[in-house]
Amino acid sequence: EEAPDSVPVVRHVFSAKIPRYNWPFTYAAMPAAGVNAAYPFAARLANVEDSVTLAFTVDADGAIAAESIELVSANYRDFVTSVLDALSRTRYHPAHLGDCAVATRMRQRFLFKVPE
Repeated sequence: EEAPDSVPVVRHVFSAKIPRYNWPFTYAAMPAAGVNAAYPFAARLANVEDSVTLAFTVDADGAIAAESIELVSANYRDFVTSVLDALSRTRYHPAHLGDCAVATRMRQRFLFKVPE
C-alpha cells in the first residue's frame, strides 16, 4: 500500500521473520530395516491390498510424535492400525541442520501387497 496507515486493521494479519541458515540440511530417513508393519490377518484372508499415506513429525531423537500423525489416505482401517502400531515401535534417523538433530515433518506411503 502506498499509505500503510490507511490500510484497514482487518487486513493486518501478522508479521514474521523467517530465519535462513547457511548450514547443510539433511532430511529424516527411515531406518535401514524399514517399518515392520504386519499384514492384517483378515485382509490376508480376503486377499485385500491397500496403501496407507501418513504425515507425521520425526522428533530430534528419531521418535514419531504421536500427536502429530495425520492420516492422508487409506481405505481399510486394519492397515491403518497396523502402520500406527509399527510406527510406535520404530525409530527414524532424524533430520539434521548442520551437526544438530532437529524435528521435521514427513509424509510417507506404506504399501501392502498380498503375501504369497
